[in-house]
Amino acid sequence: MHEYLLFSLGVLPLLVMILLILKIKMPIHQAVLITLLLTLVEATIFWHTPALTLGSAMAYGVIKGLWPIVIVILGAIFSYNLMLQTRSMEVLKNLLAGISDDKRIQVLLISWCFGGFLEAAAGYGTAVAIPIGILIALGFKPLKAAIASLVANTVPTAFGAVGIPVSILAEQVNLPVTELSGTVIAQLALFTLLLPFVIVAIIGDGFKAIRGVFGISLVCGIATLLPQYFVAIHLGAELPAFAGSLVSLLVVALMAKKRQKPTPAAYRIDNDQCRITGHYSSGQIFKACAIYLLIFVFILLCSPLFPEIKSLLTQVSSKPVFPLANGVELSLTIDWIATPGVLIILATFIGGTLQGASLASMLKVFSATLKQLKTSIIAITAIVAMATVMDVSGLITDMAHTLVNSRPRA
Repeated sequence: MHEYLLFSLGVLPLLVMILLILKIKMPIHQAVLITLLLTLVEATIFWHTPALTLGSAMAYGVIKGLWPIVIVILGAIFSYNLMLQTRSMEVLKNLLAGISDDKRIQVLLISWCFGGFLEAAAGYGTAVAIPIGILIALGFKPLKAAIASLVANTVPTAFGAVGIPVSILAEQVNLPVTELSGTVIAQLALFTLLLPFVIVAIIGDGFKAIRGVFGISLVCGIATLLPQYFVAIHLGAELPAFAGSLVSLLVVALMAKKRQKPTPAAYRIDNDQCRITGHYSSGQIFKACAIYLLIFVFILLCSPLFPEIKSLLTQVSSKPVFPLANGVELSLTIDWIATPGVLIILATFIGGTLQGASLASMLKVFSATLKQLKTSIIAITAIVAMATVMDVSGLITDMAHTLVNSRPRA
């Protein structure tokens, strides 16, 4: 009976958080803070966790939430916001819109390929919001554009925001990140191959729409899957989504340009809506892509592919230690340069300069991004702190033991 009581107490904070968010509609950061407070009370009263341990767990969780999770999200949204200000995102939208007059190909290019790249670079909803906006501007029905973009964004989220979900999971379960990354992509392989057909069917009012673009849809999935897997097993979690989306974007664009068959009237985009609003020189295109190109290059240079550079930059680091009451210590390694978030911010400042933005305007955008994300920062740091408290207090261990002991025996 005692172990079931501890299990119920352990589950209580999670149930309270779900209730506050879904039923009471409380803002997420407030719900998480309340849940954290409840966890601290339980850890003190029922698990008899010393104040030193709780304090160290809190500090460790907050810093770990900030670095590397929050810094990646901050950098990603900063890069996106700056590209909006410099109108570089508008150039990319227009380039994509001019590749084909076929709705089925455009949804692959915009929702799947470009959306996948946005998920890799920024995540945080941009991979859905931007493709929906482009598709609606091209004359797609809003509901279909939304559904297609949401479906397309199901697979890339595992490696969203420069691979943060898989990177953090690998760290928590002590698995090599390359091994875990390859496993995740293998698990998602079937969806990667099938979902291009699904989004074509969504836009085309049924699977009959696949006729005429079957080859492009199949190649789109293959061109996404193979580079992702190759990069994942060799380089880790930061670059697979970049590689898959870039390769598929180039392949689908080339196939669309070489396509000889006329587009059936049912799937043709109106010429006025598909028309590019301007012709761009190679220099203009390079400037528009500068931030994302630099992000890709910087992260690649700090990958295992270039061990000398990675080793040099990782020397610029700090290793704070957080003592617990039982003599054990929690330790963190903070890489001040060789972490994706910092690399994204550096790439954004350099790329923004190439795009004509002044330092003052970039700092203004950075400050606005911080304000935009303030509640998210509170929620992320609080949830990581709560998870750490649950871990060091023994709460998670007791819950796991109860689940294992209650399993039916053969």
